[in-house]
Amino acid sequence: MFRRNLICGLLASVALIGLPGMTLADHHSNAPAATPAPAAPVASTSSGACPPSMTTITVYEQVPETYTATRTVYKTEYVDETYTAYRMECVPETRQVTRYVSRTINEVKDVVVNKVVCVPTTEYRTVTKKVPVCKQVTTISRKCVDQGHYECVSTETLLSRLRGHFNPCDHCPDYRTRKQWVPNYVTIETPVTKTIRTFECVTETVPVTVNKKVCVQEVKKVNVCRTVCEPVTETVTVNVQKCVPYTATRKVAKCVPVTETYTATRMVCKPVQKQVPVSNDPCANGANACDDPCAQPCSGGRLRSLFRGGFGGLFRGCGCGSACEAAPACCN
Repeated sequence: MFRRNLICGLLASVALIGLPGMTLADHHSNAPAATPAPAAPVASTSSGACPPSMTTITVYEQVPETYTATRTVYKTEYVDETYTAYRMECVPETRQVTRYVSRTINEVKDVVVNKVVCVPTTEYRTVTKKVPVCKQVTTISRKCVDQGHYECVSTETLLSRLRGHFNPCDHCPDYRTRKQWVPNYVTIETPVTKTIRTFECVTETVPVTVNKKVCVQEVKKVNVCRTVCEPVTETVTVNVQKCVPYTATRKVAKCVPVTETYTATRMVCKPVQKQVPVSNDPCANGANACDDPCAQPCSGGRLRSLFRGGFGGLFRGCGCGSACEAAPACCN
């Protein structure tokens, strides 16, 4: 059972692999071929197989071709052009000019002057002055008094302190009694009456003579300088800027059409005669090259021959079955 399944799988794989080639062969056999010229007959070989033959076909190829044409191009040319330009020039011109001249004139004028004069005047004014006055004043006098007393104080003598310093173990101090004052400061207040001299401010009215300023008008003769403007007419020459036209030349670029002839190359499709070999395979030519059953066209293709002639039909030319055994030279 396993062996049968394996054989079926292999047969199906081989059939699928052979399908593209058989479809392409059928397509080429059905397509219209180029118009071949009649081939010269070739003698059969001693083995009995159909020998290869040559045929002439017409094909179209792209061939370079040189041609001459005319085209119009534009070139830039510089042409002289005359134009009118303007420039500023200074031109002398005579003019009458009126100007004013200043002149100083001395004059005597009566001028009213305000003058300040001091006039003595008596005025009564209220003034405050200081007047000396003697007054009795009672003050308290404070005095600090020492109301201390004496007290007896025992002190060690100097000689005893020296002995104690050098012999502190067997020292017996000697004391001396003396009186010492103990202070006691007390402040004592005592009232004191005394006469003092002071000043008091007294207001009174006093006549006072003062100089009062009075403004008085007075007429005086004064020399005055006056400026007078007088017109003066003069003739002057001035430079006036004027716009003067003049003729100038400039270069102007212009596009000029020019016709030129040029040579170019183009690809042209032309027919070409070629000699090509023709195959002797009956399946390829579709003709009965040999008068035997194997020379019939293979309309079914290799797939039908595979199942028709068995597994061995895969390696034969047409798959004609048992007829290939009778004509092996044709089917190979």
